[in-house]
Amino acid sequence: MARVKYAGALGELQSVEDTYKEIWRIRQAEYPIILIDIISAKSRNPCLTLYLDLRNYDFAPPSATLLTMDLRKRLLPENVPAVVEGSESAKGHLAGTPQTGLWFCSPGFYEYHDFYYPMDRWELIRGTDMGQLTWIVNQACNLVDRQKI
Repeated sequence: MARVKYAGALGELQSVEDTYKEIWRIRQAEYPIILIDIISAKSRNPCLTLYLDLRNYDFAPPSATLLTMDLRKRLLPENVPAVVEGSESAKGHLAGTPQTGLWFCSPGFYEYHDFYYPMDRWELIRGTDMGQLTWIVNQACNLVDRQKI
């Protein structure tokens, strides 16, 4: 069942990818991972990569982090470029440790629902806009100030 949900989620992203091509684009997709390049508003080139793990997407939201452009390592909180969390409204939506790397503290992300706010149940938002993978990807991209890159 997880592969079926993954295929549906990937299809959802592919169906709207052209609409968001100046913000993000799918770099690579192979079950259970989807890599999304976040596009710079200045150069129109990829600046960061969003790593989505949909391993258990039929029961849980995706786990997500940001990767360096060479995809070799997760960004660590102390190495986060100034472009992440560029707006005041985005402050506090990223967390992490050197062991886990950076993760998103926002509804729709696994770490938020499982560790940070376990009482804010994924089941209650799964069927809403906030439960759609397109919303989740856009939420992550909104935490990056693409104008500074």
